[in-house]
Amino acid sequence: MPVFGGQQKLYMIDRVLKVDVNENGGQITIFEPEKGEESGEKLFSFENREEVFCGHKIWDIEAVFAKIREGLEKALERYPDVSEIRLCAWKYDYVLMCGDTELLPCYSHRDERVAELYDFDHGVSGHEGTVVQLMVDLRHGRLQTVTDILMMPEYFAYKLTGDKGKNFEKKPMRGRLKAGVIKGFDKPLDVVIDKIWSN
Repeated sequence: MPVFGGQQKLYMIDRVLKVDVNENGGQITIFEPEKGEESGEKLFSFENREEVFCGHKIWDIEAVFAKIREGLEKALERYPDVSEIRLCAWKYDYVLMCGDTELLPCYSHRDERVAELYDFDHGVSGHEGTVVQLMVDLRHGRLQTVTDILMMPEYFAYKLTGDKGKNFEKKPMRGRLKAGVIKGFDKPLDVVIDKIWSN
């Protein structure tokens, strides 16, 4: 313990838990901001992949969230004094909401249903894929009862906090959402997301 001028001072280490989920898997790491994320320690990891439902590529968002929750519980058992939890998730795909109810299935932007409006042989990706998916959902009447369209980072933040609010900074391609406190964890959640309408 450092001693300055004959007095002892206890310094709390600032630690951040980062949840990072992509289309292939997810991991939870812990790091000290002063040292940078590259110095972090991996605490939990899991697989993520598209499922096939009635011939369509979909995401099992319930299973993904269950893994996020499991990983956070284990991480916070080991490091209960973290100062912040950050969540990043893959972009382009979204969850349709009717109030607090998910309208499933949650389609992947790589599903061939986009061929209705797009030349699938040339592929569809990125924000373009998001827009095409929304157009297909509109054509099939899936948006009639929708109250919210949550991109993946927003959806998982909502599942953890109960907050659907958005507070974007004016930065190209990047936004920041302050989503309150994670239910059951009493930790602030800082979500970094990509805006689909950015250039």
